[in-house]
Amino acid sequence: VYRSVTRVIGGASQVVLYRAEVREVDEHRLVRLYNPVEPLVIDEEVPDPDRTRPIRLCHIGRLHSVKNLTTLLEAMAHVNRRGQACELWLIGDGPQRRELEDKTREPGLEGSVHFFGYQRKPGNFLAQCDVLVQVSLAEGFGLALVEGLGAGLAAIVTRVGAGPELIEPGKTGWLVSPDNLDEIAGAIEEACRLGRPGLRTMGEAAKQSVGDRFAPEVYLARLEDLYSSLLHGEVASPRLAHLEGSL
Repeated sequence: VYRSVTRVIGGASQVVLYRAEVREVDEHRLVRLYNPVEPLVIDEEVPDPDRTRPIRLCHIGRLHSVKNLTTLLEAMAHVNRRGQACELWLIGDGPQRRELEDKTREPGLEGSVHFFGYQRKPGNFLAQCDVLVQVSLAEGFGLALVEGLGAGLAAIVTRVGAGPELIEPGKTGWLVSPDNLDEIAGAIEEACRLGRPGLRTMGEAAKQSVGDRFAPEVYLARLEDLYSSLLHGEVASPRLAHLEGSL
């Protein structure tokens, strides 16, 4: 299929570069164009978080093995056993739910993990949390990550999909390895030690970093620029076609 097309669009640089590295597509035909993301709706009546509660992490997505949630729960248990109280809200449903519910009965997790299933307005839950956490083994883009950053949350994210492009370590969140339990637990502990005032500062930086980069109108304008360049016979430079701003 790729041989018959003029351009191949990828939603993240890692996706685009992988296609080039495995020689599925010639570099000059690759373009990185972020997916459009609508801001989450947050109702005005969502209550302010309880000031006495522990740091609250939130994961939005399907409860599936690729999301690496078993490792996340093990990291949570490690942090809680070391005396850093935190809790986790899981927004979403999926085939791994019963297995994960069983795991929350293990030492260090009792009462600290809450399952909310699928929600039409996940923004209302993010508004009551401090950190978005996404420790997936693989991601094509990372819609939930963009939504969380745009809602003003710092994020703990694995180095997959668009995570390395969107997170500035120490400023908007943490980058971790999906198979490194200690690294994930360490990031959670750092977030707990930072406290809610520090996390709010990171969240504000995260929201600013997203800005309007993923607005549907921005996506449409860049897509139109791409079509226009093709109609005028312009050819992207190798190793640059995937970079933002090259359209």
